[in-house]
Amino acid sequence: MLTNLSIEVGELCDEVIGLEGERIEDEKYDDKQETAKEIVDVVFNALRIANHYNLDFYKYWDKRMKGLEKKFS
Repeated sequence: MLTNLSIEVGELCDEVIGLEGERIEDEKYDDKQETAKEIVDVVFNALRIANHYNLDFYKYWDKRMKGLEKKFS
């Protein structure tokens, strides 16, 4: 599962690099739908890991989001 998550994070990185205009093979890349798909794949695989270890993802999500909101506000 962790390998799958790592693969999806790599694919997301490639998509973001494309949106930023840094991919050599693409003159103009603007596939936000594909980028969104990769974000979903990353979240899905992270949830699979949480479920595997019986973690209450939403409980920790709420707690972590409160901390991040303070940090970035």
